[in-house]
Amino acid sequence: WLSAVTGKGYEPADTWFRSLLSEDDLGKLSEHPEFHSYMEFRRGPGPSQYQAPELLIHAQLGTIVDALNRFQEVDIWKGPTIKALVDSLEEAVILAPVDFLRLLPKFVYAKRPYQFGVIEGFRRLWTNGDQNSKSIDWNSVWEGLILFFEQLIGEPSFWTEVVVEDRNWTPNRDWIPPVIANCIKAGTLDDGKAYSPSLLPRSWSLLQILLNRLEGGQDTPSDPTNHSINSPRGKAIEALFTHALRDCRLNDQTRNDHSAAWEAMRPIFDAELAKCQNANFEFSALAGNYLPNLEYMAPEWLRANIGKIFPSEFRDNFKCALDGLAYTTVSDSVYALLVTSGVIELALQEQDLGERVRQRLIERVALAYLWNNEQLDSPRLIYLFQSNKADDLQHASSWFWGIREEQLPLEHVARILQFWDRCVFWSRELSSPPTELLSSLGRLSCYLQSLGPKETDWLLASASHVGVNHNYDFFLEELDRLADNNPNEVSSVMKVFLESHVPDYDFEDRLKSIIIKVARHGKREDAIQFTEKLRHLTGMLQLYTSLCKGI
Repeated sequence: WLSAVTGKGYEPADTWFRSLLSEDDLGKLSEHPEFHSYMEFRRGPGPSQYQAPELLIHAQLGTIVDALNRFQEVDIWKGPTIKALVDSLEEAVILAPVDFLRLLPKFVYAKRPYQFGVIEGFRRLWTNGDQNSKSIDWNSVWEGLILFFEQLIGEPSFWTEVVVEDRNWTPNRDWIPPVIANCIKAGTLDDGKAYSPSLLPRSWSLLQILLNRLEGGQDTPSDPTNHSINSPRGKAIEALFTHALRDCRLNDQTRNDHSAAWEAMRPIFDAELAKCQNANFEFSALAGNYLPNLEYMAPEWLRANIGKIFPSEFRDNFKCALDGLAYTTVSDSVYALLVTSGVIELALQEQDLGERVRQRLIERVALAYLWNNEQLDSPRLIYLFQSNKADDLQHASSWFWGIREEQLPLEHVARILQFWDRCVFWSRELSSPPTELLSSLGRLSCYLQSLGPKETDWLLASASHVGVNHNYDFFLEELDRLADNNPNEVSSVMKVFLESHVPDYDFEDRLKSIIIKVARHGKREDAIQFTEKLRHLTGMLQLYTSLCKGI
């Protein structure tokens, strides 16, 4: 209360206020004495004890590790924090990597947050920086980093120390293994930007340590691939793949064969695969994701182990591998392997796949059908029809429509239309029509160039349902195009369409355009009926009047 009146020229109030402030038992005055209560919100790590330029001075003096280790957090709410200091350290490494390379041996004695910071600084510089424009001897940097990694995770006590987490997300021991895995991945991912082949045996040994020490998730992840690429063990597994691929490519370049390199690495892959029995979900997901790469590295091993990568007896691992497969590229040979091993059929029968994984699977089957690797009477497609998988067929239809702007060969277009025909025939055998599927099929009219009895029949089958999911705009766009040369057929389709759905707007005047074309080609009575049903739309009354007058 006194804080509101002090300093206003009344000495007794000022004296009393100073007296109260001097009493330690009362504590400090509230920051907002005008409020009964208030809340503060902050985000980010807060201020740093040292900024990057200040850390560079310590680095040049050789005192940086001591300066970092001495810092103690006092007030993580408003005061400097370790996390902020780590961020400053990363920036300092990026500014002066040569100085920090010289100091790496001293960072063995730094606290864990700063060990993480110096590694992450070098990783960011390598990944985001243009090393060709900087006078950095990356061979020396990687030599120093690999040695630093060996000194850290090669020490047994590293893995037994107690890890304390805080609410400020301060880096600790557990942050170091995944950042080392990220470095190895970054250093082996691209042959045009990779560390020296002479370091590969040492980084392979580091990966073995990581894989032996890091534990995977105990429960099946809800998003297996995302979990794997972001978890410590998953990062190590992904680095395993990029490292193995780098080694195989180098052997192909120098010896035109990488079989010996693969045989040397094979025991690690065998050991990881053997763990995929209601466990090691990270490897299952990433093996599915790197399936084409495994085919390159070890086609015979892949054929022999495809059933272990997609184990039907371990359903959770099977689903994780399918999740990884959803993100990978498509090839004829891999698809053929998945078919001959029964993986595709088992996957189609799996009832508990996520929507995204299921859709990617259907797209894979649809593409195989387009490439003539699947037929309408193949077991995979027969299963979809016999099991009433209308949602899957609808997604295949949507995918076919989605590639309409590609320069598809005529045989691909013919196969899409055959699919449409099969779906219409199948739908008529059902007790109730699959409305969403038939609506989606209507969009495939974009592939029609003319209308015969069969094509008209397809359009009629969809015309009653294109209002579902708002597909009628696309349908009308194609009817407008087809009406130029097929007015009679389009008129019959329009009758069915308007019996089931009366639009409340005329997008781009497509309805008017269709009606005018139908009228000009001898179907004026039909055109008049159409305008009567659409008289609530802007301009339809005028069009109706013109048609009645024969204009």
